[in-house]
Amino acid sequence: MKKKAWRNGLFSPENIKTAAFLFYSVIFLFNAFGFYPRINAGAPLHILLFTLAGLALYFISAAGSAKNESRFFYITLLVCLIAANITGGPASPFKYSLLALVLYSAAAGKTRRAAGAALFFVAGMASEIRNFSGYEAGLLPASFVTAVVMRFTGGKNKSSTPAETAAHESGKGVEDFKESAYSLLDNLMNAYLSLLKPVSILLFLKPPSGGAKYSIMAAASRHKELIDNDYELDSSDGIIGAALKKNDFFMLDTGAVKMPYYKKSPEIKSAAVFPVVMNSLLGFIVADFDTGTEENNREQLKESLQKLAEEVLNMLELLDISKKAVINEQRVSRLYEINEKLNLLEGKSRMLEVFFNELRAFDIVSGYYAGYDPGNGSFCVSEVFNYPGNAKGAVFSADDDEIVRYLIRESGAAVIENTQEKNIRLNLNLRGAGSFLIALLKSGNTTHGFIKLDKAGGAKFTDFEVKTIKMIFSRLVMLMENAELYERIKRQATEDGLTGIYNHLTFQEMLGTAIDKNDRRLCGPVSLALMDIDFFKKFNDEFGHQEGDNVLKRVALMLTDFTAKYENTFAARYGGEEFVFVMEGY
Repeated sequence: MKKKAWRNGLFSPENIKTAAFLFYSVIFLFNAFGFYPRINAGAPLHILLFTLAGLALYFISAAGSAKNESRFFYITLLVCLIAANITGGPASPFKYSLLALVLYSAAAGKTRRAAGAALFFVAGMASEIRNFSGYEAGLLPASFVTAVVMRFTGGKNKSSTPAETAAHESGKGVEDFKESAYSLLDNLMNAYLSLLKPVSILLFLKPPSGGAKYSIMAAASRHKELIDNDYELDSSDGIIGAALKKNDFFMLDTGAVKMPYYKKSPEIKSAAVFPVVMNSLLGFIVADFDTGTEENNREQLKESLQKLAEEVLNMLELLDISKKAVINEQRVSRLYEINEKLNLLEGKSRMLEVFFNELRAFDIVSGYYAGYDPGNGSFCVSEVFNYPGNAKGAVFSADDDEIVRYLIRESGAAVIENTQEKNIRLNLNLRGAGSFLIALLKSGNTTHGFIKLDKAGGAKFTDFEVKTIKMIFSRLVMLMENAELYERIKRQATEDGLTGIYNHLTFQEMLGTAIDKNDRRLCGPVSLALMDIDFFKKFNDEFGHQEGDNVLKRVALMLTDFTAKYENTFAARYGGEEFVFVMEGY
């Protein structure tokens, strides 16, 4: 009763908070209006102050809860402001500790706090604001903006797992399920605390990253403040490790042994350990009692802990299913976003380039496209993603490759795993090759080619990934057909049908562009060569028009070879047997 009266009286938490706020406000006003002593601070004192400020930043980042972090931050900000003003105000080097706090908040994503700290910094030295140099006055807003930009752009270059990608793309993702799971586990442990009446009951699980140590995932206790939630237990250490080797329910007298997961151990006389197993050991449950082993009903306790372990497994399985459902849903959404991007592109090469780049979000590390040549029934690699440069031009056929033969026969897709252990020619000597998905791109009776997508190391394609990527492939085939049709129409509009070089209309447009560039001094002189074939009519009359067409093609091929050797040149058919050659900067 006395304790309750004390808490509701003069020293209630609300009154303490109000007093603290008034105290901080008074101190701040003293700083803002210059009511503070001044000392001549040398280098040793500044070094000491910067060291203390660095330690304060460390403790802010390690504070744990958001409430503690915020509290430590504002206390540190006020102390740094006082120290900066006492040691010289705007002339003090220690003012940069305040700048460091602004940068820390902005880079951590707490932009409102950073903006507040920046205003706090300026207002706290308001009486001497005129003593800031122009450089210093611009440094604060520039640093704040830089930190905010770093915060919102720095994460894009990191390699993310699919779960992280999904969580990043949605306001409600995998982290939400983790929080829900922790809350449910805590409620479950509290229920069993009431049922079994132990001092504490704790759930240890291996972290998702694996390893030999187990972390406290949930705990309920009569002395919760004494539990070290950061403690990690090695299964080979101590009496808990010895109990785990039994791989079954085990009850032990702890005697004078201190349980290592308490900061300060309460009175514990016995402990029960029960493993949590799903195919392998995932973790274990520990129940500590302040009574001896002979006073506990072992069979009843075993049955209760077994039920608790089953409920934990059911909860973890439900979490895993829910997490996968969210990831799958978000991946489908992501794949449709890719589809929308591809719709906006012109040209097959550009489309495939974007397609491969977008698939990196799904752990695809490399791949290529091989177009089909119906003339000889072979596939030639034309577009590559993270493959060696010499991979372009590689040719495969059903006659010399079993996987290609399967693709043509089944008109489908295949997933090949553990490829690093096999000599597969389709890998084209790619280093670190893991599993790959290969699919034939076909529309009706028309075969366009195949696409190969690789995952690194031991990563594998899930059934969901295969189904969704195949769905995008079917859409990609349609877009590629449209792109090929567009390119064919574009070629007909700009190229000469017989020789394949530019036609007369395109020549006039490109020559006008070159002359305009020269007029604006964007290139050197523009030269034009006009040529024709002597006695071409006589050749046609003597050998026939078919041979005459071959001569025109040979001349066009020579001009094309010349344009390949010299930059900023192009050739066109002017008409009949006449050709033009344009050179920029020659």
